[in-house]
Amino acid sequence: MTPRRRRSAGARATGRGRGGGTRGPAAGDRASGPGGGSVFHPLGSFAPVGSVPRYRRDLRRLAAEVARRRGGPVEIEVQALSDAEIRRVNRRFLGHDWATDVVSFPLSPPDAPRLVGALAVSRDTACREAARRGHSPYDEWMLYVVHGTLHLLGHDDHAPRARARMRRAEAEVLAAIGRPHVFGEAPGHPGAATPRRPRATRAPKIGTPTNGRTEPR
Repeated sequence: MTPRRRRSAGARATGRGRGGGTRGPAAGDRASGPGGGSVFHPLGSFAPVGSVPRYRRDLRRLAAEVARRRGGPVEIEVQALSDAEIRRVNRRFLGHDWATDVVSFPLSPPDAPRLVGALAVSRDTACREAARRGHSPYDEWMLYVVHGTLHLLGHDDHAPRARARMRRAEAEVLAAIGRPHVFGEAPGHPGAATPRRPRATRAPKIGTPTNGRTEPR
């Protein structure tokens, strides 16, 4: 997924996937409250992961929660990709020649009144990891979306303390939208940690993508 410039007022994202694809939200999909106008635009073919109506509902909740945490509106595109597609994104923008779970693209300065960004998320990785660790692909997917969003908010998972703060933030945001925090779960051991080597990341700068959580397998 190529990072986009911010759209003009009134413009709407459109789905580009095949069957089961999603389209940019209508007015009712935008969060209300202090972050009014905040929105996550779902793009691409989402069908293998879960229910599109539930996904839209949870993205509305996520937009409101992220706006509350930031203290201002957000606009984030979430592009569903295959492993092959996200591998090309990872190689092109980060020089990593493997599939990953999520790549975050900050498209506005950190202090901008409105946070604008984009996420490239692998549905193949979500389905595979969920099966390996014994929970639903949808909950794995939402973990990736929240993780990528937290990178856009400035979270970093390079150092141990920063990584621990990011894990806590993931759990808090997922709880706020009614989803479980499935990081580290393994079959037969709910909540048990699965050792992973963390991806080195830095606080995002405009136009500088950050990588997700997984290493090549």
